[in-house]
Amino acid sequence: MECLVAIVTKISEGTFAPVASEFSNIYHYKRNVNNLKSQILRLKGENERLQHSVDEAGKNGEEIEGAVEEWMNGVTGIIEKANDEFFRDEDYAKPLCSSKLFPNLVSRRRLSKIANSLAEAAGTEMQRANTLFQKVSYRVAPQSAAIDMTKGGYMIFQSRTSTFNRIMEALRNPDVKMIGVYGMGGVGKTMLAKEVARKAVEDDKLFKKVVIVAVSQTPDPHKIQKEIADQLGLKFGDNEDDKNVRAKRLRQQLGREEKMLLVIDDIWEKLELYEVGIAFGNDSKNDSKILLTSRSLDVVCNDMDAAMNFPIDDLPSDEAKAMFDKIVGDKSIQNKDIQALATEIVKECGGLPIAIATVASALKKKAYPIWSNALQELRTSAPTNIQGMNKKVYSSIKLSYDFLESNEAKSLLLILGIYSGDSGLEIEDLLRCAMGLEPFQSITNLEDGRNKVLTLIDKLKASSLLLNADSVRRVKMHDVVRDVVILIGSEKHNMLCLRNAAELENSKKLKVATAISLPNFEDDAHQLPKSLECPQLEFFYVHNRSFHKNPNLQIPNHFFEAMKELKVLDLTSVCLKPLPSSFEFLKNLHTLFLNSCEIEDVALIGELRNLKILDLAYSKISNFPGQIGQLTRLQLLNLSCCSMLEVIECNVISNLVHLEELYMLGSFTRWDIQGDHSGRRNASLVELKNLSRLTTLHLHIPDVHVMPKGLFTVNLKRYDILIGEGPRYLDYSFDSRRPTSRKLELIELNISRLPECHGLEALLKRSEVLNLYGSTGLNNVIHELDREGFPELKHLKIVNNDEMQYIINSMDQRYHSQNAFFPSLESLHLENLKKLERIWHGELLINSFGKLRVARVKDCERLNNLLSSSSVRDIEEIKVINCKMMSEIATYGMEDDHPYRILAKIEFPHLRSLILKSSPNLAHFPFSKLEATFTGHRKEEEPLLDVNRPLPFFYPMVALPSLKDLELSTLNSEKLLPDHPPENFNMQNLTNLKIHGCNSLKYLLSFDMARNIVRLQHLEVRGCSVMEDVLAINDKERMVKEELLPNLKFLVLDDLPNLKRFCSKSWAEFSSLARLRITNCPKLKIEDSIRKLPRLNILILKRIMVAQEAMWNCQYEIDHEGLNEDDQEQAGMFPCLKLLILIELTDRLMDSWKKNYHPAGRAFQNLKHLFVVKCHTLKNLVPASISFQALRCLVVSECHGMEYLFTPSAVKSLTQLREMMIGKCERMIQIIADYNGSETEEGTEIVFDRLEELRLSNLQNLGSFYSGNCVMRFPNLQRLIFKYCPQMVSFCEGNISAPKLKKLILSIKEDGGEDEDEDKAHEEISTEIMENDIDLDDDRELHFDNDEFSSYPMQKLVEGDINAATRKLWLNNQG
Repeated sequence: MECLVAIVTKISEGTFAPVASEFSNIYHYKRNVNNLKSQILRLKGENERLQHSVDEAGKNGEEIEGAVEEWMNGVTGIIEKANDEFFRDEDYAKPLCSSKLFPNLVSRRRLSKIANSLAEAAGTEMQRANTLFQKVSYRVAPQSAAIDMTKGGYMIFQSRTSTFNRIMEALRNPDVKMIGVYGMGGVGKTMLAKEVARKAVEDDKLFKKVVIVAVSQTPDPHKIQKEIADQLGLKFGDNEDDKNVRAKRLRQQLGREEKMLLVIDDIWEKLELYEVGIAFGNDSKNDSKILLTSRSLDVVCNDMDAAMNFPIDDLPSDEAKAMFDKIVGDKSIQNKDIQALATEIVKECGGLPIAIATVASALKKKAYPIWSNALQELRTSAPTNIQGMNKKVYSSIKLSYDFLESNEAKSLLLILGIYSGDSGLEIEDLLRCAMGLEPFQSITNLEDGRNKVLTLIDKLKASSLLLNADSVRRVKMHDVVRDVVILIGSEKHNMLCLRNAAELENSKKLKVATAISLPNFEDDAHQLPKSLECPQLEFFYVHNRSFHKNPNLQIPNHFFEAMKELKVLDLTSVCLKPLPSSFEFLKNLHTLFLNSCEIEDVALIGELRNLKILDLAYSKISNFPGQIGQLTRLQLLNLSCCSMLEVIECNVISNLVHLEELYMLGSFTRWDIQGDHSGRRNASLVELKNLSRLTTLHLHIPDVHVMPKGLFTVNLKRYDILIGEGPRYLDYSFDSRRPTSRKLELIELNISRLPECHGLEALLKRSEVLNLYGSTGLNNVIHELDREGFPELKHLKIVNNDEMQYIINSMDQRYHSQNAFFPSLESLHLENLKKLERIWHGELLINSFGKLRVARVKDCERLNNLLSSSSVRDIEEIKVINCKMMSEIATYGMEDDHPYRILAKIEFPHLRSLILKSSPNLAHFPFSKLEATFTGHRKEEEPLLDVNRPLPFFYPMVALPSLKDLELSTLNSEKLLPDHPPENFNMQNLTNLKIHGCNSLKYLLSFDMARNIVRLQHLEVRGCSVMEDVLAINDKERMVKEELLPNLKFLVLDDLPNLKRFCSKSWAEFSSLARLRITNCPKLKIEDSIRKLPRLNILILKRIMVAQEAMWNCQYEIDHEGLNEDDQEQAGMFPCLKLLILIELTDRLMDSWKKNYHPAGRAFQNLKHLFVVKCHTLKNLVPASISFQALRCLVVSECHGMEYLFTPSAVKSLTQLREMMIGKCERMIQIIADYNGSETEEGTEIVFDRLEELRLSNLQNLGSFYSGNCVMRFPNLQRLIFKYCPQMVSFCEGNISAPKLKKLILSIKEDGGEDEDEDKAHEEISTEIMENDIDLDDDRELHFDNDEFSSYPMQKLVEGDINAATRKLWLNNQG
């Protein structure tokens, strides 16, 4: 009836069009609702598909693209709005009106409009999804990889403590942006810098991230850019080969990083940071810093202009001796004769840690004569010409080299010296090179060679001549050691490491050279000579570092004619179209690397009959011809990632009878079917059976039916085999390139037919990594795949199965075994297993899942438990998403028909990450049922655990001492954590807490609980409909003088309709808070103390109220007498705020903005970005007296009560403003107003000193920018955009100057954007700022995209006059 009355009223008023629309909404109610349901189902499907890719990327350690996260967040909002707000209210449309005669038309009309709006939004998002599915993520390097090596390995010296502490203080100083550390080679600069970085990030929390990059004597910009990008997770596109393009991308990414420490190690000369892509440096406003290390003070101080520089000197004699004694051990030093020698030897080491370590390691456990000889050798070694190194360093390292017990170790070290770079060398590449040079006596096969290389590497590390690299697959040496080794190789063995091709002109050296390395070849003025006369050369290496800009580096045709003794040839990133004809002279070649090369025809390689190792990884080849089959001595063939390879001629592989290792993943897959000889060109898998010595195989077989019988033998020691066709799943859970990895992936394979798959069962039993995607015929993994319980399996992943009920079913009568299940399993990932009810059914034997560290399950709707009590001791990560029946995370061996017993303590000692989402049956953690009284240890004042009262989600006996990340959504529990945690309860390391959609929680944390989680830094609470307090604190507790959550830096409160308080304590007590977002919390009262938060730099407020109008009031702060300078700086309102976003604030709040700011008060002294949106009561932006002295970007939109923005006097403070955008303010008449002329005098100028872009759009009543007669100057204005300002006759009345104006865009087109689009844009901006670590000191970070104006024609200024162009536009509009 009410709706009918409203409609009749509208008809009586003559408003028929709106009535028609209202009737349409009512009439088409069911159609609109059904359409919405259909669209939401489709949107859910798209969202789930994308979520699969996101989860896969997360498992791979990849970062999700921001656009993808934004899309998924938006879609989640649409789906939740449809489910929570619409469908919940749908029944409201069914009851009758108060008269009991009519349907409830009001509800029908409202719901119909909502349905239309949501359906349209869902359709739009599905269209966007088509572009997002192409790429969802990017790789990032593990954060702590670069500094982990210092943990426990850094030796503290008292003489350096002061320097170390001063460096730490410099890092804390906001005015110091670049710090230099200098000292001679081997003094310990790198180790000290890494320890500084570790402490600054992990202990002191000064930075969020550290990136370490080595520059070296010959800096390679491409390599530097790549190393930084890899550690940041930035991936350069295939087309971004230009150094400048990469530098721009890198600057953009670095600009987004907040609180990052960049360590640039081993700088030898000036490095142009900006050209490389390093955007920050001495910018005083940036909180990221750079730490440099160099052998030269001039480099760090003069060339790099570091603000503070710290010398690292030699160790004093007592510390040098103590270090030496610690390494050689007590037994040697106990000998008095050796004690005297040790003192003299330490003196000869010159107080350098690298020298001391190498000599001490060499003399450890040696007899007196060796010590005496060592001292003599140190005293007589010849001086060196190595820059930055003195005689004692050289002699000490050379001594260590001379003390190596085997020539094999020396040979390996010399190879590393000329072959490896700053980041080290792959151990596998070192092996292949060493096998080619044949330094090992009586070793003929790769397996023995690999064991020998690994053994020698361990010995060299023990001698301090090699270091651990960031990866277990790599090895590296200290740069000083490498310099000495290169010099030794040059002087003693004629092994030349050259800097450029020009050095190849020294014919005298070349004739006796045994090895030549050009590791940093740049294709510049010096090309490779037509030929080289090197009759003794055994090793030649060229790496074209300029391949990205010039991929056409050619090897001259006759280049190799005089290298007949060559054994190892490595050409990387070289154009070999065609192969040089002089290849045929390399009859003694054993190892050939042609990595990342352009190769037209490889047939000539078939003439190299002595070749043992052929590595063509990442090269562009399409055909593997029959001539390769002549390489009957070949032991290793690497065709990995040769994605263009389509033809391997038949019998080529079968002829390689000595082949031991074959790598073909990411390469050839067109295997011919066995027995089909009609016109067959390609190889078949049956050829592998002819390789009786094969021990390593990496292979993709798209069709299981092409597999011959007995293909896989027990001789395989390492394998990475992918069988099946379908989506390519990249799984980095276990690195298959490690020496002992055995990995098997099966895609859409019928498991019941495994016996037909010819040897596949044997691989299954021996695999360390097993991934099953879309497998059918699988009901019991243990029974059907390995009855022995998979004793060697470390990682198991099962995705998309509609049949499996149990992973393990020991109740199956067909299965009888006393073996533990999965005793070595480290990670378990289950996804979309529709019928899975339990991980195991029946008795779980001891040690089953005993080493499990990671458990992830998703979309397993029938699964009701996850872990056994025995498997939780090592668990590090638990992730449960959308498992509707899940009621137990851990069972503790309790059967369904027995009461749950209460344990005194339930501990997950190593659990670091816990994510539980959309699993409504999980009422408590770690299990749901509880039917007894807690009897464990407790404090006397603590109450017993009474199961008859509401229990918290986390039971009080739960201990999570290592938990850092906790994310919970859609829980039904009334309480999250116990109010008074007993002694056993432990969550002290919790750092990140995210709560979403928990609609039974009235508060989040009690006072006692908040006191227990002191390390919490990141807190998000969203969509909890009944929550009234985040921290529930009573009056007595409020008086306790104790800072709660002292490390809280990031706080989000979103969509909390009943939230009244964050807590009853003052906001000012949360002194670490830096980012605060409060949206859609209509009942939340914010007290005025929020403006005193000392570190708050981002504040976003949307649809909130305030408790007092004094939130903006500075009146009582204007008396600064007696305050020192620092206190005065902090005396104002929001002293550190850099970004402020105000959206739809109440009249009361905005009135206080206008009325309560005092002219003498301080406010917003550091504010750089200001957004004011839909604040309708504002008539102007701020009082004339306010000063925005740091403001750079101003956006005002949809403030319909605003008549003007500034007065002329207010403009004077905008000295830093660079970007201003004003739009959709219906009543705005002019931007600058001085109605009575009181603020300007004749001849006065209004100047916007740094304004670069001015955008005025959809201001339908704007008559001019400024109506006064003052001269207006815009000395730096470059873009001026007027969009639909139909009443704007002129820009201003007086003269105007804009000498740098490049673009003037004038449009009479009205913006037809919907309010919902505007709201979404505002939400996207605030979300991006809060979650993506935007650098607020970089103007480019919040620069608005101008692509929407790219189709508008640019106007030419009429006689250089903006006023004339504006009048012309107005006249055209009138016409």
